[in-house]
Amino acid sequence: MMLRLLPFVVATCTPAGLLLAACVFGGVWAGSAILAITVFVFALDKIGGATPISDASGHLLSVVLGILHFVLLGAAAWAMNGPLPLLDKVLLVIGFGLYFGQISNSNAHELIHRADR
Repeated sequence: MMLRLLPFVVATCTPAGLLLAACVFGGVWAGSAILAITVFVFALDKIGGATPISDASGHLLSVVLGILHFVLLGAAAWAMNGPLPLLDKVLLVIGFGLYFGQISNSNAHELIHRADR
């Protein structure tokens, strides 16, 4: 069961890790995060053809992503007030916008519909 969850973990946590690295280090990390959210996740979807997960491990991933959203939100606010160059900040806005719109929004929607919320 956990092996079926692996593509979802990789597709959601890889961009998050890259966005966190971009907040701290700037540079190539912000562009890498955007590529991961767009090209890498698209390729994973086409190659893997992942099936929906409805067991407890899928619920755990959803909860972890909910918590991760707030960590990323804080990191984004911190990075926007930091010494990063303007280009890095623009790339971070795009990257966080994609992540929050594609992953966090969908995850929040699923969490709201849980009977045990």
